[in-house]
Amino acid sequence: MKILLTLAGSCCLLAVSQSRAADRDADPGFQERTLKEGQSYRLFTPRTEQQSYRLLVILPGGDGNPEFTPWCQAIYRQGIPDDFLVAQMIAPTWKTPAVTWPTELTPTPGMESSIEELFAELVKDAASVYTVAEGECYTLSWSSGGPAAYFVSATESKLVKGHFVAMSVFREDWLPKRLSGVRGQRYFLYHSPEDQVCPVRLAEAGRKTLEEEGAEVRWQSYPGGHGWAPGTDHFRVIREAFEWLTED
Repeated sequence: MKILLTLAGSCCLLAVSQSRAADRDADPGFQERTLKEGQSYRLFTPRTEQQSYRLLVILPGGDGNPEFTPWCQAIYRQGIPDDFLVAQMIAPTWKTPAVTWPTELTPTPGMESSIEELFAELVKDAASVYTVAEGECYTLSWSSGGPAAYFVSATESKLVKGHFVAMSVFREDWLPKRLSGVRGQRYFLYHSPEDQVCPVRLAEAGRKTLEEEGAEVRWQSYPGGHGWAPGTDHFRVIREAFEWLTED
């Protein structure tokens, strides 16, 4: 099943900055970083100087291509706390129309590394550029990025702590049989009851399973169907979500 994203609003122009601290009112610049097999990700310039940062890895929806950078920049600028370093994963070249983010359990022809392997390498690479606080890694995903974020949370539990998952699906047949890795992690699930692309019942099933496995889950709905529908302050929701995801 291919999960599509409706991206509301206009796109901002990309800007590349060499400074370590970006202007708070401007979209952050980024470094194009290379992982193994020539795959890449974008590491945004921090807004403020910190001794160490929490790390947020964004897994976009749709086909996960670099054109989502303006939206990721807007999320960072308007929704993410100052003490975060933010990275945007870019879907690998071996993705298919049906599988944007191939994992060990959803491989694609020619797959050289799974998403969970690339994710772990990204975390290590980002920590080689900036100081990342140990155990302070989070994900933000939507639509097609959600299943990969769930998989990473179940298999890379030593790396990740909390997750914001919007308008996506939870499929147990795409996850390890044992989900003990999610215990103690936090999940903020954000979904529209009118979503016809990713039915809300699949996200609700995820909520139930995660709670049964010992995860902490918060749920918030919004009107308008699939996508970042107009009429809702999604950035405010993201800000409030990360206040909860990061609280002691």
